[in-house]
Amino acid sequence: PQGPIFNQSQLCDWKASYSDLILVCGHYEGIDERFLSLCVDQELSIGPYIVSGGELPALVFVDALVRTLPGVLGNPQSVTEESLERGVLKYPQYTRPREFQGEC
Repeated sequence: PQGPIFNQSQLCDWKASYSDLILVCGHYEGIDERFLSLCVDQELSIGPYIVSGGELPALVFVDALVRTLPGVLGNPQSVTEESLERGVLKYPQYTRPREFQGEC
């Protein structure tokens, strides 16, 4: 992994700064440094661990970006009211049924 660790704030900056994005996915040892210096504006990492290629990190980025586009989520407030928009990690969620295996 190299580049800054991807976060919600960075996503908002990229969305505001770029109208077009091309994602280049490294595989195994990464991408030739000459290509990076000549052709790449920014790099990102999704964390300090290793996966076999950049396709899954690219998918994480695309999913995070697409959910911010108008009409993608059923409720537009879901994007602006998300806890990570305020820099806070998610709080516990409880769904139905109200009681699950003796827990309420």
